[in-house]
Amino acid sequence: MFDISGNFSSNTKNATFHSFCLRVPYIKSNKSMTLFVQPKYPRYKTNKNPIAKGATICKPFRIMLILMFTIYGINMSCRAQTNTDSLWTVWQDSSQHDTLRLDAIYNYAWDGYLFANPDSAFYFAQLQYNYAENKGHKKWMANALYTQGVAHYLNGKYTEALECYNQSLTIREEITDLKGIAVTLNGLGLIKEERGYHAEAIAHYMRSLKILEELGDKSRMAGIMNNIGIIYLTQGDDQQALVFYNRSLKIHEELNDKESTANALNNIGIIHKNNEDYELALEYYNRSLQLGEESGDQRGLSNSLINIGNVYVLQGDFSQALDYFNRSLKIKEEVGDKKGMAMSLIGLAEVYNEQKNYTKAIATAQKALSISQELGLAEVLREAANTLYQSYKANGNNRLSLEMYELYIATRDSLVSEENQREVIRYQYKSDYEKQYLTDSLNFARNEAIKNLELKKSENLKGFFIVASVLTFLLALFAYYGYRQKQKANIMLEERNKFEIENKKEPSVYLGNRFPKR
Repeated sequence: MFDISGNFSSNTKNATFHSFCLRVPYIKSNKSMTLFVQPKYPRYKTNKNPIAKGATICKPFRIMLILMFTIYGINMSCRAQTNTDSLWTVWQDSSQHDTLRLDAIYNYAWDGYLFANPDSAFYFAQLQYNYAENKGHKKWMANALYTQGVAHYLNGKYTEALECYNQSLTIREEITDLKGIAVTLNGLGLIKEERGYHAEAIAHYMRSLKILEELGDKSRMAGIMNNIGIIYLTQGDDQQALVFYNRSLKIHEELNDKESTANALNNIGIIHKNNEDYELALEYYNRSLQLGEESGDQRGLSNSLINIGNVYVLQGDFSQALDYFNRSLKIKEEVGDKKGMAMSLIGLAEVYNEQKNYTKAIATAQKALSISQELGLAEVLREAANTLYQSYKANGNNRLSLEMYELYIATRDSLVSEENQREVIRYQYKSDYEKQYLTDSLNFARNEAIKNLELKKSENLKGFFIVASVLTFLLALFAYYGYRQKQKANIMLEERNKFEIENKKEPSVYLGNRFPKR
């Protein structure tokens, strides 16, 4: 099952904090988004809301409410348009100071286009970069590269995003822009996390957090804490994840940041879902959903929809689950969130499997698999392969079922925890040492045999027995080594037999919005 966690994604333009637990991929100004945090809230009883329980509202009052929200929405839209228009006017005015113009085009890209139309934001960032380069403003060059990195990230182009972030980081380190260094490190951490390199991601996050603590930047600190929590959750360490989520949530509430608070609540809901407290999980998800609607965060809102759908699957309410997954998929398609699209598709495919509609499940999961392969998303690929394995197996296609099972195992094993990675390294070292020891022993035995034959020709019979004894001992070592390797192979084979029982509930995959603006 594929839950979405909220990454840190504040409105700070020169940062990048991400999450589909909800991670924080971008930070702009002094806001920060988080979708994967755990607060110690008392239970929030959604069923105390009379409307949620199905109470009706008289028609005139309902019409009045609709008109009020419509007028409010139009008013806010007009204000936003007026603001972006004024920014463009400042950028076009050559009489304005360089920094004012650069700040205007920077905000124009972030506030007007980045999350709705990343390609356009990339274009405006290029205008900013060209102008800053011409005027010798390195900090604004780095800001532009960071914006382009976020645009690539939002489009699922992680290799290109990595290149932009590295270029931005180089400039920021050159000019000692500590805040810029911190937010760029977060962006690098997000990409490493998406690719399954959790140890490297943690290293980037911790370095970023240390800088932000020195600067006293609470908003971005909260975003980084959220992103670190997501990795711990991915590794199955719920308690450590909660420590970081609680710290992050507290800061977001102090700053009255609705968008980031919504992400935090969503992430907390995942913890409760994992602990099979589905009622409490739904309460947190619905609170997150409500705040997402209020803040207009479409990505975060759609993440909550997926997570709610996952709970309904576990409760056996497939009709509700399909509704939430389809609603999420529609939003993901509208905002161009390919990773989110894949996750919504996996949710739909799981429901089709439960309904024994395997043909539809296979077609849907194949779309998710293609997206995950295109973007290089290890966690999404693992879930898509697992879903397809279940579909092909139930459909009687043993060949494709085995292929998907092998893909699932290979991807799952690439996402082992840092400790397991160290165990693998230690095992590999030990294995290589054993091989080298045997080789060296054979060479030593051969050399000793020759030496004995040359120096003690009169004792040929005795030397023969010595050499024979050494070789016999080494053969025994080879036999023992082969036996151990066979044991390890049997363990791997047994793993497949256990898969049928254990795999129905794999660890969730977490996504989200975790970018600071700067």
